[in-house]
Amino acid sequence: MPQDLFPPFSPYPRSLLGWDGVDFRVIRVDDQGTVHARGEDQLFSYRLNYSSLVEVPNAVLGDNNLNCPPCDPDRVLVVTTIVAWNADNACTYLMTGISTGAGSRWVRRAVAPVADSSVEWSGHLYLDEGDFVRAYFRGCVLNDSLSLMVTGYTFTRD
Repeated sequence: MPQDLFPPFSPYPRSLLGWDGVDFRVIRVDDQGTVHARGEDQLFSYRLNYSSLVEVPNAVLGDNNLNCPPCDPDRVLVVTTIVAWNADNACTYLMTGISTGAGSRWVRRAVAPVADSSVEWSGHLYLDEGDFVRAYFRGCVLNDSLSLMVTGYTFTRD
């Protein structure tokens, strides 16, 4: 049998792979029945690191929402860190989370965080087109300085 039919090693794939005699390729089929093959980057392609900082230097009295820009249509955003803070005063409470078409999902809450102390969350949240990260500040003083910082990375959508 020809040597190129049998690969020299076998990977531990996260996706269905096929050997083409030179390299392993990811195999997938679209809704039209067309077979697509890709290299070792699997079905998702790492695009770039993501970082967003939203600041409101003059908050209104009472409740305030800070929203990061929504996820692009051709990307999947993986959020790994959310940090929010009120630099000037303590607020009644602060919540951070994501907003999707189905509503908001809060991942971290803090009751009466003191002035200039951050409320932090870390993990993995996967955002689709139009989804965004948000922070809700309750009980702000007029002209408080509010901030929301988000980090993560994006994948291209194929």
